[in-house]
Amino acid sequence: IFPIIAICVNVKSSRIYNGIRIYENYFLISLPFKGFNWYFYIMIDWFGYFKALHLIFMVSWFAGLFYMVRLFVYHAESDINHGSNSKAFKTQYLLMQKRLWKIISWPSMILTLVFGFLMLYLQPFYLTLPYMHLKLGFILILVFYHLSCHYIYLRQKNGTSIYTSFQLRLWNELATFFLVVIIFIIVLKNSV
Repeated sequence: IFPIIAICVNVKSSRIYNGIRIYENYFLISLPFKGFNWYFYIMIDWFGYFKALHLIFMVSWFAGLFYMVRLFVYHAESDINHGSNSKAFKTQYLLMQKRLWKIISWPSMILTLVFGFLMLYLQPFYLTLPYMHLKLGFILILVFYHLSCHYIYLRQKNGTSIYTSFQLRLWNELATFFLVVIIFIIVLKNSV
């Protein structure tokens, strides 16, 4: 029987790209078999994986925000649209809000931020770029928007919501504004 021992070492290498040092991570795996050392270099582009996951969860987060505020509007208009059945519809809207908020919106926000910070950890030079400061400022405001949506959710859940459907429709457009601004900052980063 050959003993299999795997030793994984995370090694950082770097290269210069457009005058900026880019760090790359890879793993060196050594599997010794009866006196022979076999080395496998597995090049893993962690930044690329984190970026893909960041984008996937960002899309999910915005989808959750768009739909959540739309559910707020439906809940606020239940008395007008459904008359005597409004209690049943409000109960259904609250159930949909709860599921959307706890299963999609909160986890998506947290994972978007985690993978974004992991990208900044791997490539800290991004923190020196002016467009990144602007983007992070809008992300911070977006997190406050998310928290305010949570507050509205709790108010509707407790039956103490004071917002009209018109106010909530305007509130819904704010998420679109954040999406457009953040995307333009990233795409036009050299112009910012």
